[in-house]
Amino acid sequence: MQKIEIPNKFNDSKTTELLSEIEEIAEQYKREREKFPYHINIIDELHANENAHTRILIKLLQFSKSGCFSFLNSFVKLLNEWDDGIILSNPMIQDNIEYIDGLVMEDRKYAIIIENKIHWAVDQDRQLERYVDKVISWGVPKDKIWVVYLTRDGSKRPSDYSFTEKVKNIIGERYTPIDYRNHILPWLKEQVLSSCKKDEDYLICAIKQYIDHLDGMFQQRESDKEINKNMEKNIMEILGISDQADISEVYDRLALEEEKVWSVHQMLVNFRQNIVDGVRGAFTEITELYFKEKYPDRDFKINDKLDSGFYQIWPSDWDEYVHLEWYPLHSIDLLQNSSLSIVLHVEDQDKPNIANLIKNIDKDVDYKQQVPNRNVFNDAVVFYEQKIELGRPFVKMSYGEQKDALYEAYNKMQWIMGVIDRCFNDK
Repeated sequence: MQKIEIPNKFNDSKTTELLSEIEEIAEQYKREREKFPYHINIIDELHANENAHTRILIKLLQFSKSGCFSFLNSFVKLLNEWDDGIILSNPMIQDNIEYIDGLVMEDRKYAIIIENKIHWAVDQDRQLERYVDKVISWGVPKDKIWVVYLTRDGSKRPSDYSFTEKVKNIIGERYTPIDYRNHILPWLKEQVLSSCKKDEDYLICAIKQYIDHLDGMFQQRESDKEINKNMEKNIMEILGISDQADISEVYDRLALEEEKVWSVHQMLVNFRQNIVDGVRGAFTEITELYFKEKYPDRDFKINDKLDSGFYQIWPSDWDEYVHLEWYPLHSIDLLQNSSLSIVLHVEDQDKPNIANLIKNIDKDVDYKQQVPNRNVFNDAVVFYEQKIELGRPFVKMSYGEQKDALYEAYNKMQWIMGVIDRCFNDK
């Protein structure tokens, strides 16, 4: 199991005092909540991540009746410079396509790329640029591509290394930063829910649950408003602020305490990230060790994109678009999941060498015997998938157990690597 060291900065007396105050406020808040009727929200209990929020949004956008995509039609009105001449007649509406969180597209007509950062996921290098390049490669005109950068409350902005100058020049004013607090939540309440028919019970129930979940996230439930009002006096007492203090003095003190809380919050985030980095480091260390031992004469590349949900390995003498890939795999999966999947993934089949590779694989006798069927979507192909049962999360295993598990997984992929080697060499 990974060892965890407590950072020295948490032993600072001022930090300890602040943490004590936060704990006291949290306990007061808990007691206030207990005064209200018991509340349960299924989405709260499932701890929805970015992917889950994207799936919910995409599921709503997929809703149609008699060929009319009413929710989608109202959603595009949120977009900057939306072309009202576009008729949403037969859209493909998908989540997690080629690592794009959400995609609304009609063949060679338009594309709406949705990047979800509700929980502050880190921007990746050239992330939005790669997504735009991808839909262009599918034949979508450059002037019919929209990018939606969807955040929690509008305070996060895309990094320049993700939203590059190239993308800015292509997208122009068709870039739309929207957020859940100020756009999605009002849209759900005022347009989506109000347009549902009375007999659509399950749809109405699902939307109400999601609205309630978001209201809870932003402390906008009626119970939250009452609790927050009651908590003001408690907070004043805990912080030692006199009820006779001038309002501007109270404001300044609260701003100071908020700054302290955010400072501690960043410490906790960094501490948590150190734990994640340690787990990722062990995963990569074992992976590198395996391929050095098994293939001492070959150089292997690793693309660690666990923040985006995947982890790729390929020999340098392969095209990088052909790789072994742990997918879906986020850092949190190494901390929580006891089952992982590794696949052979091929991208950009329109490239001549990739197209030739696929043709050769389809003729390979060993491959056809072991994989009679495979999944295909556009230019993304999963040729083989191997599920790995760990028994418990990766982080809870000893280093030896981690090594045994990954070695076994990679051993099970050797035969498909041999197929690729043969097919690349078969001109």
